[in-house]
Amino acid sequence: MTPSGSLILVVDASVARSAGETEDPVSAACRRFLVRAMSICYRLVMTRAIIDEWQRHQSAFSRKWLSAMTAKRKVVWPKGIPHATSIDAEGIIDPRGRQILIKDLHLLEAALSTDSIVVSRDDTCREVVQNCSPVIPVLRQIVWLNPINLDGDLGAALRNYPNRRLRRELRRWYT
Repeated sequence: MTPSGSLILVVDASVARSAGETEDPVSAACRRFLVRAMSICYRLVMTRAIIDEWQRHQSAFSRKWLSAMTAKRKVVWPKGIPHATSIDAEGIIDPRGRQILIKDLHLLEAALSTDSIVVSRDDTCREVVQNCSPVIPVLRQIVWLNPINLDGDLGAALRNYPNRRLRRELRRWYT
């Protein structure tokens, strides 16, 4: 975490791809999330794997947003990210769940090395992380936010995330 106390977010390329300049509800929700994240002084964590994925999928809006975040020195490049967990253990996770976690392991590792917050539209991975957290305790720390869900009922989002600090930040976000 940064000394200033601002939250560090891992933003998946699914959000970068969706955050366009159209008035489509999904595009608008992702764009508003990114704009609000910059205005509240949140930071963005980037790793080589995350930036590679962003570069393949980002919209023109998210490319400008990332440039602005970089110019404002709000991008964090952590060193020595530990592996999130041993998810290849036989019999712990079903093969489909293991494939989903491996695909997004770079997001989980980056989140666990910072404030454990992933912003992604991938609800399938969120469900796998939640379902695996009883057998892989380190995954309990991950907070998974979908900008589309946050754009609607904030009360539901607050009930789903028991972390007090995050609840306080979400209230600040939407007031």
